Amino acid sequence: MAVNKVDNAKRAEDAVEFYSLGLGEYFTLSSINGSGTGELLDALVEVLPEHEEEEDELPRFAVVGRPNAGKSSFINALIGEDRYIVTDIAGTTRDSIDVKYNRFGFDFNIVDTAGSEEKPR
Repeated sequence: MAVNKVDNAKRAEDAVEFYSLGLGEYFTLSSINGSGTGELLDALVEVLPEHEEEEDELPRFAVVGRPNAGKSSFINALIGEDRYIVTDIAGTTRDSIDVKYNRFGFDFNIVDTAGSEEKPR
């Protein structure tokens, strides 16, 4: 689990509440300045297999969350370029959009999704 908008020490302290969700380890990050993204990427690389057989389709990782939660900013920070439009206007991303990404020799797609107000069941 990744917790976005943790861009100062106070917010990092407040993020401890996410343990109460019972989802295990979480990663705090700030999409706007990229802090914390390295730790998240390191953890992702650890769980990827060392050697995969050649597949036609790359693995896909979807970035999901509420509108204006920083999903597009997060992906821009990961890929190191302003690929996705970032505005204060909710609903800027309307369709899921893939971008091919390579890190530590692994290729995969990161999917930017439209914000969702639906509550988990």
